[in-house]
Amino acid sequence: MVVKVFISGISASKEVKKHQLRAQFLLDSYKIKYELIDIADPLLESQKEIMLQAAKRRNESMPPQPPQFFNDDQYCGDYEDLENANDNDQLFQFLKLEEDITIENGDGDENDLFNPTGETATKGNLVHF
Repeated sequence: MVVKVFISGISASKEVKKHQLRAQFLLDSYKIKYELIDIADPLLESQKEIMLQAAKRRNESMPPQPPQFFNDDQYCGDYEDLENANDNDQLFQFLKLEEDITIENGDGDENDLFNPTGETATKGNLVHF
């Protein structure tokens, strides 16, 4: 499964730019791999149409604003949804990722599992410290 983040590389909106950077920071801080899709790229017009059709509108008079989040072709939500999920420790669920993601946690052991609640986890069993 691939997390896709739909952004606009040429947005004139400072708010959109700020949200795009914050979203990338959040995903990077959790070491979540993602693919950026620039909807301003004319070569990606078909991807832009997919995003516009699937994404929800916060305001009926405006099209959905980037960033928008998908897991493969399944729509996850927009920036506000991402922030709400992060605030409620539901980021992995929001992105439709498995709860335990194998990542390297800094001590070099690739088999360590990261759990967004801050607990050390092993496959199937949480170990509390």
